[in-house]
Amino acid sequence: MDVDKYEDDLASKQKRNKLSTVDGVIGIRDAKNDNLKSNRLYLLELRMNYKNTDNLDFDNMKKKTEHTRSFFKDDNVENEVAFIFSDAVYQRARNNFERRKKADKRYNYFQPYSVSLFKSFIYTEKL
Repeated sequence: MDVDKYEDDLASKQKRNKLSTVDGVIGIRDAKNDNLKSNRLYLLELRMNYKNTDNLDFDNMKKKTEHTRSFFKDDNVENEVAFIFSDAVYQRARNNFERRKKADKRYNYFQPYSVSLFKSFIYTEKL
């Protein structure tokens, strides 16, 4: 789901300024023995064009996440939020996220991924 587009439409309908949202939401579920269960939503922020991860605004990212979650109050939304970076800057981004999470536990649910790690994660892991 393109959450930015949803927010654009909602803000226009409500005649208010647009608020920041994460870039997307994907639906996921577990599969075991051809049985599908545990439907839930996973929030994604795409940061693949970042060249410098030193200027990440964690407070802004938290606001985006909270506003996006408000759209899905009755749905099962994963606590973790994926921030996906290019493989080239992923390691620096990961280090910045780890430092921030150690300093402030409010960001513990932020999870950085490289493109290749996220692809591997969604195909092999249970969220």
